[in-house]
Amino acid sequence: DLSRHPAVIEAAQRAIAEYGVSATASPRTSGHLAIHEQLERALAEFLGKGDVVLVAAGYLAPLAALTTLSADHDVVVVAPQSHAAIADAVVATGLPPRSMGECRPGTVTRPLLVTAGLDWSGQVAPLQDYWRRSQATGGRLVVDEAHATGILGPQGRGSVEWAGIEDPEVVLTGSLAKALGAAGGFVAGTDAFIRRLRGANRSYAAATALAPALAAAALAALRIVQREPERRARLHENATALRQRLRARGLSVTDEAGPSVVPARFDPELTRRIHESLRASGFLVSLIGSPYAPDGPRLRFVAKAGHTEADYDRLLSAMPR
Repeated sequence: DLSRHPAVIEAAQRAIAEYGVSATASPRTSGHLAIHEQLERALAEFLGKGDVVLVAAGYLAPLAALTTLSADHDVVVVAPQSHAAIADAVVATGLPPRSMGECRPGTVTRPLLVTAGLDWSGQVAPLQDYWRRSQATGGRLVVDEAHATGILGPQGRGSVEWAGIEDPEVVLTGSLAKALGAAGGFVAGTDAFIRRLRGANRSYAAATALAPALAAAALAALRIVQREPERRARLHENATALRQRLRARGLSVTDEAGPSVVPARFDPELTRRIHESLRASGFLVSLIGSPYAPDGPRLRFVAKAGHTEADYDRLLSAMPR
């Protein structure tokens, strides 16, 4: 958990001493500080994009990206299981929505395709398919990497790297609050696109800039992600081990091979009993219900690089049979 890493905490403390608690202004006035520029440059280099802009919350990243792009497109195509931030951003574009199944030549033109690269349930989107659809219809692909940055891909760049897509026109949105353990969000794209976003988008310009301590913390965490790839390897190993242990106990678990999120379910009553028992034993496991789990409640386990076999032994011991 990088939010508790000593180097991340120290970076945040130094930033508070240097800049104060708040940026106190929007990025368009005096709120864009040196630490913001450092993080933006580091993220752009890490993600292989022309430029990056920071926003005050991960929720704002899809909103900033989609409303900047909306004038270039005729319809918006939304992948299933999209996060609420994507759903709200889609509404804000004012574009007529279409399903992914409708995204084909002769049916739609100039679509804005939007998807989470890795959704809340640990499923990786079929990005190669979505990208080909965007190319065939004169559209553009926007991928939200909130749950994938630092987790997926050979370098930890996210689901687009995982899928092997190398297209500078693909726009990325993301969060600094997941693997990086800070808070805030970002939009990554070409120089021209980010320049346009900075110049006109109110989600960026009308909000107080990201707190400098959070920017410093995210920058320190990003450097750890780059410097210590073994953390990501341990995370994937732990997710696989946790998945196997839960399946051995009779829970229905997804077969996704790499992500850290492990959703599991049994019959609804037992799922709720397991959740209550784990909470009482001090384990933080989320119970996901409708509308996000329409086929019945699920338990959302999250593996971490620092987990041990003993941790999973205690977890399983706390679960009622």
